[in-house]
This record gives sequence, C-alpha cells and structure tokens, in this order.
Amino acid sequence: MKKLIALAILSLGILTFSAQAQQLKIAVVDLQAIFNDYYKTQEANKRLQDQQASFKKEREDRLTDYRKLVDQINALKDGLNDPTLSATAKDEKNKKLGEKVNEARTREQEIASYDQNASKILQDTFVRQRKQILDEITKSVEEFCKGKYNLVLDKSGVTLNYTPAIVYQEGVTDISAEITKQLNKDKDKQPAATEAKPK
Repeated sequence: MKKLIALAILSLGILTFSAQAQQLKIAVVDLQAIFNDYYKTQEANKRLQDQQASFKKEREDRLTDYRKLVDQINALKDGLNDPTLSATAKDEKNKKLGEKVNEARTREQEIASYDQNASKILQDTFVRQRKQILDEITKSVEEFCKGKYNLVLDKSGVTLNYTPAIVYQEGVTDISAEITKQLNKDKDKQPAATEAKPK
C-alpha cells in the first residue's frame, strides 16, 4: 500500500513538472546588439571620445611647454661653453640652469600625474556609463517581459570557454528589436551629461 501511494505521488509530481515545463515561456535577447544600438551608448561613446580628445590636447599643450623648457636648458648649457664668459656670468648661468632643470623635473612629474589621472577618469567614466546603460537595458527587459515570459536568455552571452552560451534555438521569441525600440523612444528627451577633468 505504501509503495502504491509513493508511486502515485511520484507520478503526480512528474505530471505537474511536465505541465509546468509546457507552460514555461522562454524568450531570447541579444544584449550586445541592444547595447550597441541604444542611443545612450552612442552618446556615451561620443562624450568619452570628446573627453579623450580634450585630455590629449591638454597633454600636448603641457608637452609643448616642457619642450620649450628643454630648449632653454640646452641653450644655457651651450652658453656655458662660451670662453668669453666671466666667472660671475658663468655662475649666474649655472644657477639659472639649475633652476630650469628643477622646473623641468617638476613638469615631468606633472605630466606623468596628469596622464595617470586622465587615464583613471576615462576608465572610471567608461565603467560607470557602461553599468548605467546595462542597468537601464536590464530594467527595460524586465518591464517588457513581466507577465509574458518566465525566462529570458541572452544569446550574445559566452561561457568561460568563450563559446556561445546558447548553441541552438528554435521556436523561441527574440525580443531584441522590441527592447531596442522601447529604449530609443525617448531619444530626443535626455539632457547631455558633463564629465570630470584631471588635475
């Protein structure tokens, strides 16, 4: 009798699981394509490129000033070889040369520090913008799928072995176009953001 009851419970469980599996609604989405086609991604990339160009110009300006300083140092060194210089004039040039060399070292440190800060700002900006955009895409997918699908898989995802996470799909709805359309509907309503500058 106990075996019969256990068998009945097991059969009921299998039938219930089978019915739930049949009701499971699965969709796929291409998060990479949505990310690339989202207008905020394109705007963020443009801001990042503009910021990078601004940093590059500032760096070039700093290097130009540094090169002028190096030219002054070289001129002072050449001037020290002048045999007509008096001892006082030579001491004066040596003193000035020392000051310029110290100034050049300070400028080198400033440029190195600027490079480091600019690189960190660009990296932080990239990571922050990417996370914000991916959060918005995820929220949009959740809102779109609520009540329609039980499970959504990212077909652009890869495994740890860099192989596709979804190898085959058939009869599964791809909602990528709808999500992209939903995200891009407010394209002309968003204000532009400002970014930080290195010191």
